[in-house]
Amino acid sequence: MVGDRLGQELNAVEYFTWADIALNTGWMSGFLCHEISRRKARLQRTGGFISNDPDILALVQISGARLLFSNDEKLQKDFRNKRLIDNPRGTVYTTRRSHEFTSTHRRILNKPNLCQVEF
Repeated sequence: MVGDRLGQELNAVEYFTWADIALNTGWMSGFLCHEISRRKARLQRTGGFISNDPDILALVQISGARLLFSNDEKLQKDFRNKRLIDNPRGTVYTTRRSHEFTSTHRRILNKPNLCQVEF
């Protein structure tokens, strides 16, 4: 999923070629930037997060995604914060400690319902 700042950060021709294919085949979901921006603004007003990624938290809240791949410790803590991500809780996939594909990674990726998007 991509939206708001992440879309701007990935502003590369190669990415957008891949993204067009992914969106058209259903491998990726897109969300309206204004929805994410409104949720991000609400998060910034209310606080309660420690990372500098309210745009990612907003995207997760709107989309229902429950798998985060990140080595950012503060974002991981936010993603595990029940007040920010709940029902169901989020799962973090990280290569911070081990860069190898581990049995834990395999178990995480085999979980059902990591992304529950309602349209």
